[in-house]
Amino acid sequence: MLDSLHADPSAAPLLSLPAVQTLELVWSQQFSRKTGEVQWKPGTAVPPSAQRPESPYDTEARFSTKRGRGWVGYKVHLTEACEPDLPEVITHAHISSSCTQDIQVMPSVHHALAAKEMLPRQHLVDSGYVSGSVLADSLEQHGVEVIGPTRPGANWQLRDPEAFKIDDFSIHWESQHATCPQGQRSTSWLLGQSPEGIPLVFVSFPRKVCQSCEVRARCTKSTSDGRCLTLLRQPAFEALQMMRKQQETPEWKAMYNRRSGIEGTVSVAVRAHGARTARYRGEAKLRLQGMATAAGINLGRVYAWWQGRPRAATRTACFARLPATV
Repeated sequence: MLDSLHADPSAAPLLSLPAVQTLELVWSQQFSRKTGEVQWKPGTAVPPSAQRPESPYDTEARFSTKRGRGWVGYKVHLTEACEPDLPEVITHAHISSSCTQDIQVMPSVHHALAAKEMLPRQHLVDSGYVSGSVLADSLEQHGVEVIGPTRPGANWQLRDPEAFKIDDFSIHWESQHATCPQGQRSTSWLLGQSPEGIPLVFVSFPRKVCQSCEVRARCTKSTSDGRCLTLLRQPAFEALQMMRKQQETPEWKAMYNRRSGIEGTVSVAVRAHGARTARYRGEAKLRLQGMATAAGINLGRVYAWWQGRPRAATRTACFARLPATV
């Protein structure tokens, strides 16, 4: 059918139909033609999930996995107030693609909260929303202090208690060099970015000096090069290092405990309101579902607050809530 449409000049209007465009997109991503024979494309030739529609009925839905669980659809991100003397209402519901990383939605969430004049002074978040760029940009652009546990790095030095970590190096931002624990100065300072577009600084130490160092085994496993450091830009780097130090203190842990309420909110949204089932197609309509779900939860909480009923630590069954009668 697609071949016939492309071969007939008078069929050009049909090629612009959304259904035909979806068919052509799915066909080109899943199949190939060799010597006139149609074949499935191998897995290595199929586009990644973020670029591949999973359903012709909802071309924005994507496949993703988290903690071993896969699904086709979207993600919902809930922001909740946690003032001790006020009801804990949901202030924003954000819908994103299932393939979008959590740290990527933070700017959109803060812009939306700013538009509603509901920006918090402190925003307690899960570790998936924490990065050096998020910490620095949120404070600079919106005056919001993002608070959350940082993710452990993937370097082997972080798993070895005897190894030299980034904290053991002195970073001199103005003169653009670093000094290792043995007092050696770096010889290369290059600006670049990660594949995701995050600005980075690449610092290298001289190969000959590192090869003759007595504590080389504590610094690098490379047999040919010297130690290399990959750093975030200064504001993001310093914000991330400060958060890593703060999160080890009892005061920080006591403050972060206030975030535990959002887990209950997510549970209520999922179990009582079916938040994991998309009732509509497309991200725009799913945003409507998220707002309706949040509004329903808020109405119940505000009414309970007016009635003076405190939030229970665990759910109480409807029958158990009935007053005792004789």
